[in-house]
Amino acid sequence: MPQGYAYEGKRCAVSKICGVSILRAGETMEQAVHDVCKDIRIGKILIQTNKVTDEPELYYLRLPKDIKDYKVLLMDATVATGAAAMMAIRILLDHDVPEENIIIASLIMAESGIHSIAYAFPNVKIVTSAVDPEINENFYVIPGIGNFGDRYFGTEPTITVTGEPLSKTNGAAGGGDAPPSSVRAASVKMVVEPAPATTAVV
Repeated sequence: MPQGYAYEGKRCAVSKICGVSILRAGETMEQAVHDVCKDIRIGKILIQTNKVTDEPELYYLRLPKDIKDYKVLLMDATVATGAAAMMAIRILLDHDVPEENIIIASLIMAESGIHSIAYAFPNVKIVTSAVDPEINENFYVIPGIGNFGDRYFGTEPTITVTGEPLSKTNGAAGGGDAPPSSVRAASVKMVVEPAPATTAVV
């Protein structure tokens, strides 16, 4: 009761909770999780789309060694097709995390991404603050909020038109991700103890 008042809600039935952020937009949600769960451990997953094959690939992974014993909060600021989220879920399953112990939290999700995740992993809980109706041909959420990672970290690219620098608006919700059909099963077993958040690779 941080304000001295009682709150109504649901209490997690397990005492061990771990956060895992999908880099880099997922990192923007870590501070809020730390504010609520002071001693929570945070893992990192970096998934990027191969520009040749258009398939998502795992580039970096850092998870607690005993993550299978945790309730995992998987964080990504935006979800378009759900391809990156589904690959991250498969990685967690490969590390023996039960499907019912995974919660994916996002700020904005496209309807198609929600349906893809729910169909592939019916026991994964999905939490989002907003749902947008569609994605465009580049697999960006529409209307979306732009490229969340670029906007948050101040790295949004610019273009010049008639001498005026303009922000590049492409409707990307998280840099875009590949179609769900191109997701490859992950079988990585690269597990180490997490380092402090200040050493995170982005």
